[in-house]
Amino acid sequence: MARAAGKGLLYFPKDVNYYQDDRIVDLLDEYGPLGQTIYDVLLSMVYREGYCLEMEPDRLARQITHWIGREWVGSREKVLEVLDFLAGVGLIDEGLYRQGVVTSAAIQRRYDEVAARRKTDRSKYWLLEQKPEGRADGCGDPAAEMQQNVADGTQNAAIAQQNVADGTPNAAIVQQNVAEGTQKDAGTAQRKEKERKENKTKGNERKEDRKKETEKKKSQISEREREREKTGAACRPPVPHSPAKRYGYYHNVLLTDAGYESLRSEMGRSLPTYIDKLSNYMEARGVDYPNHEATIRKWYSDDRLAGKVPRPPHQPSFDLAAFDAGGFDLPDIGEG
Repeated sequence: MARAAGKGLLYFPKDVNYYQDDRIVDLLDEYGPLGQTIYDVLLSMVYREGYCLEMEPDRLARQITHWIGREWVGSREKVLEVLDFLAGVGLIDEGLYRQGVVTSAAIQRRYDEVAARRKTDRSKYWLLEQKPEGRADGCGDPAAEMQQNVADGTQNAAIAQQNVADGTPNAAIVQQNVAEGTQKDAGTAQRKEKERKENKTKGNERKEDRKKETEKKKSQISEREREREKTGAACRPPVPHSPAKRYGYYHNVLLTDAGYESLRSEMGRSLPTYIDKLSNYMEARGVDYPNHEATIRKWYSDDRLAGKVPRPPHQPSFDLAAFDAGGFDLPDIGEG
């Protein structure tokens, strides 16, 4: 079942020479497949609305990031960087983009080709030459057009007869027109190349400014962290040095006497299990931790919050004196 026709398009054409456009080449050189994907998504968003999309750059970047996936985009700032580049090289109109509107003359030209017969208002943000009044859908009055064509044909015939009678050197005029057209095309190409280089330079400058701003923020964050570390180190009292002893199956867990007693008071009979767990993990992975006491305490705390503290191994005892003194932990048995 086809969708109802609206101001947006169900599809849009793509030129077979698309990847030979210098601006697309620059986009791929700068950002690779990610840049092309962002541009494709942007075009789909525009044509779904019509010939322009009214959306602020930040919101637009968030939506594109959501559609492509943060795993592939990396960050919203990367999308904003690509959008700035698209505006800089002229793939989207830079002036309107800064106002929160995404469109371009090329986008509107393709829209006009597909939706030529639609009676839609194209006065807002329209960059192309406006169509004559009464031809918003691309069609006019057939009778009026026929009369105009007849008049044009009569006038052309009269001009042709006059040219023959006067012996006008048509070949020379044609050659002159070709030469003038060639010069005009060369000038246009040079102007477009100059504009492309200027836009690319502007895009690179904006990219460099954004990069410097990001590095500045990272530097400020790192500076604040160093200040906190210095402040915290100055406030902490010096810890007296105590020789560490080796524990665990592989004798690679280092704990001071004070650290061992502190862990035992918290973990009870579960402590040997966690010591062996850390010992086996470091030996198997070939890694080490700067503070074994803190690592064991963190593992135990995480397991306790998750309700996964392992039950310590049962150690039977037949010491009746200890039993009489209440040295065993016995489960409560309710009356029943």
